[in-house]
Amino acid sequence: FDSVTKEFREGLSVSFDEYSKEILFPYLKKNKYPDLTMEQFVKEFDLRNSQEFIDKNNKNIIFITSTNDVLYSSQDIDYIKNTFLNKVLLPFGGHTGALWHKDVANLMVDKLEEN
Repeated sequence: FDSVTKEFREGLSVSFDEYSKEILFPYLKKNKYPDLTMEQFVKEFDLRNSQEFIDKNNKNIIFITSTNDVLYSSQDIDYIKNTFLNKVLLPFGGHTGALWHKDVANLMVDKLEEN
């Protein structure tokens, strides 16, 4: 087993903006979608692009997220509040940080067992 400490530390030093623009977008453009523009990239990763799916499946979706996630704007939080029927909005955790809390993990299991 090789330690990934160095890579982990490097990952922590990269903001989402840097990651998306300097790593993910170039990777997708080079390896998957050569004609992809930055505007298309940003639009494709917007949750609103899945509105048809959401509308069709909303009763089966359990949306659990943190309101202080760095990926969300205040408009995104409003969209989530007004769109999803079964949602849990945590005031803490940031991007995936809440997943490590025992209570949140239990909540996720409970929500999955509801359906």
